[in-house]
Amino acid sequence: MSTLSQFSGGGVKPIQTGYVNTVLLTATNTNVEEQYYLDITVSAISDITKCVIQLDGAVNSGGRQYSAYNDGNFLMYIPTAKLVNSTTLRIMSRGNASFLNLVFTGRWTIIEYI
Repeated sequence: MSTLSQFSGGGVKPIQTGYVNTVLLTATNTNVEEQYYLDITVSAISDITKCVIQLDGAVNSGGRQYSAYNDGNFLMYIPTAKLVNSTTLRIMSRGNASFLNLVFTGRWTIIEYI
């Protein structure tokens, strides 16, 4: 039987996870990927290059009955995530000026490998 250490030289550090249901903030920069975002403080990660982020959730336009599939811009509803630094997880999405706000609902998980 093989073990993880035989393939990668190590294992997994404690996994961090959380649930979010909140409005994303409007970004002050011009990076369209981070047009709307939410920063979450996480426990310190020793090496962010050895992490995998899993994001299971969706973004909607603040309760409006608006389908992004109808206007051809459906990708703006797909949230992404990245580690900004060793203690900040950023969940982000594109948006549209006609949105009242963007609400992200979902679960995030950070897996750090040794």
